[in-house]
Amino acid sequence: MNTAPNQAESVATAAGPRAWISQHPLLAFFVLAYAISWLGAIPYALAAWPIPFFPFGPLVAALIVTAVTGGWASTRTLLLRMLQWRVGARWYAFALLLPVAVTLGAAYVNVLLGAADPTGAIVAALPSVVPLFALAMLFPLQGTMGEEPGWRGFAMPRLLSAHSPLATSLVLGVLWAGWHAPLFVTGVYGDAWLLHLLSIVTLTVLFTLLYLGTGGSVLLAMVFHTAWNLSAEILLSSFAGADVARALTLYLVGGIAVAVVATIVAWPRLTRSSTSPARPAPVSAPAAA
Repeated sequence: MNTAPNQAESVATAAGPRAWISQHPLLAFFVLAYAISWLGAIPYALAAWPIPFFPFGPLVAALIVTAVTGGWASTRTLLLRMLQWRVGARWYAFALLLPVAVTLGAAYVNVLLGAADPTGAIVAALPSVVPLFALAMLFPLQGTMGEEPGWRGFAMPRLLSAHSPLATSLVLGVLWAGWHAPLFVTGVYGDAWLLHLLSIVTLTVLFTLLYLGTGGSVLLAMVFHTAWNLSAEILLSSFAGADVARALTLYLVGGIAVAVVATIVAWPRLTRSSTSPARPAPVSAPAAA
């Protein structure tokens, strides 16, 4: 019995997905990131998972596509960018203090509009900040580690190689927002879903500026993402009743406003030609400040 045709078909079938990923790495990344994350809707429907998607889809997708297209050397480079800490001090201030400033601004505008003073609750929450921050940074089931190696580590440099930073921000912002679709559909974001959508898209500009300023540090993107999310959690837990919804609205509007102002201020840098080739700074050397 001649098995050569069957063997050839098996080889072709096995090579097919790898060849397609190699030819279309960016498209393959987004398809995998969406598909892996959205599979979380199944255990969510069975009440076996707390949210309707898996937050780690972008991380897994980035590792798969990087391994297929560049092997261990490229995968190692991507992972090391999660340790790229030698960047200008001002970018640490950007990543850590900007979310705090937006949060405090929203909190005390809320007070001016009639909410109870949240100072006591905020101070009481401070001891939990460090462990929660570490958990979000180190646990891949959390959004920060599960997302940033994909969005900023894999997708952003490839988009920047062909588009301006502003165009990259818009494309990635829309796709990042679309990835959150299960949260919108199931009502996790409630009545503020449109503000959440606009916030995700516009905040991508801030991530792009951080990426450019740090030479592509995924670590700083993770720090910024963690600080942004954790600040919101502390803010919302500091109010009660109707004050919570208003605090959330003020927080989202504040973030959108900051992103719009940053876009205007950094317009020349954001609208320059593509930064091809997009090569992040070496992990062992200080990134551009």
